[in-house]
Amino acid sequence: MVPAGELYTGSYHRAARRAAETLMQGARAGRVLILSARWGLVAPDERIAPYDLWLARRAP
Repeated sequence: MVPAGELYTGSYHRAARRAAETLMQGARAGRVLILSARWGLVAPDERIAPYDLWLARRAP
């Protein structure tokens, strides 16, 4: 199990995460979440098991 933020390394994810974190700076409430094809919405520091699944594919 590893932090979700370490599993997603694609350029689109990195750009979207930087944008989300920038938008959250100075915000009074809210948090950045990752949409996982396997686990749903997870916090970047939430520990999850690695998997090989895309949102376009059906989960087993």
